[in-house]
Amino acid sequence: MMDDLTQRITRHVMGATYEDLPSHTVKVIKKLFLDTLGTTLAGSGVDEVKTLTNMVVGWGGQKECTIAVFGGKVPAHHAALVNSAMARARDLDDVHEAGGGHLSATFVPASLVLAEHAERPVSGKEVILGIALGADLTCRIRSAITTYSGWLAETFAPFGVVAMASKFMNFDEERLNNALGIAFSTCSGSLQAATDGASTVKLQQGLGAQSGVLSTVLAENGFTGVKDIFDGTFGFIRLYGQGKYHRHLIENLGNPYEVTNDSVKPYPCCKYIHMPILGVLDLIKENHIDPNTIARINIYANTNTSKVTLTDPHLSSTVDAQFSTPYCVAVAARRGRVFIDDFTEERIRDNDVLALAEKVKVITDPELDKIPQMIAPCRVEIKTVDGRSYTRYVEYAKGHPKNPMTMDEIAEKFRQCAQFSARPFQPARIAQIIESVTNLETIGDVRQIAELMVA
Repeated sequence: MMDDLTQRITRHVMGATYEDLPSHTVKVIKKLFLDTLGTTLAGSGVDEVKTLTNMVVGWGGQKECTIAVFGGKVPAHHAALVNSAMARARDLDDVHEAGGGHLSATFVPASLVLAEHAERPVSGKEVILGIALGADLTCRIRSAITTYSGWLAETFAPFGVVAMASKFMNFDEERLNNALGIAFSTCSGSLQAATDGASTVKLQQGLGAQSGVLSTVLAENGFTGVKDIFDGTFGFIRLYGQGKYHRHLIENLGNPYEVTNDSVKPYPCCKYIHMPILGVLDLIKENHIDPNTIARINIYANTNTSKVTLTDPHLSSTVDAQFSTPYCVAVAARRGRVFIDDFTEERIRDNDVLALAEKVKVITDPELDKIPQMIAPCRVEIKTVDGRSYTRYVEYAKGHPKNPMTMDEIAEKFRQCAQFSARPFQPARIAQIIESVTNLETIGDVRQIAELMVA
């Protein structure tokens, strides 16, 4: 028997329309859409992505949905695996402030894949609505669980992907229920990948998107899923939340749409490190500090920062570098910026940066733990060899909903990302993509964007 919460989710998704969306939600989704297409271009240059692409092409199968950048068509769930992994690969994609999940790397590539899979043209308005619904459901499920045991927000992405897909596939209530039930069987993922510096950090969004698309296709072809998803004897809440959760967070779907609490990332590293980076960049610029005169950099942060990031300056991989507060802060101090080319195998061995990273200390501040934010503010302190001290309190990193990037700034980030694409994109093509997304709500068939994303 279907539980009440699953019924509530189904009815909300089935009844939602584009006209219901607040204008601010639409504006945010367009920004995130363009930002994610940019991180996809950048991610295509990552070695693991190239290997994954070659593997998927080698598997063959029905030529159904487009592989971004490289071109060629493969089965829908395979395209979702590659394209979402590509969007995530540089750790430059957006992050949900409340739940910590990487939303758009899942939902933007999956929306284009599902639009190609659909038997009819899917409009830009439908894509915007689908992303709003899918991201909101994923975030709320993640945030509702009170007992954290190392899973990721991406663990629950399959639920959101099938919610989005149902709007493109014209699912009725029964088929959507089955798709949600199948999605429950595919949830997976763990923070251990980041702790171990494993390649699966780059794959997680791809796996979540693939599972959601596959669940959709299975339901489309008549497969059934569990009905008592959340409250069942072996259901979601007992499995992932030890039987405890804030039910009202899920029941309050769309109020507001949680995608509006997403942060765009200007730096390709763990979001917890963005505020320390911004603080260091501002202090050095404003006070004309010579990096060679720095004696110590103290980062005062909440407990989560020490749990999620690496505080040891010694690195064994580029993934380590992306999660290392000492390394990223040292890059900011030494080079005056932090971007993709700071995370190559060669650059992470830079002796000048590593020497400065040894002077960076992360200190847990109990007062910051009292702030009800997962990614809380931080204090940055730079001490110089002549005894001077400079301090900056950073409340919101650049790109945060309360310190947002403009569409023009995101377009510039898109252009910078394009420089790291595995295949070159001409300026005219880049301009076309930016214009298409800027006017996404006017597009009648978003398959044209998938076509533009092939070099």
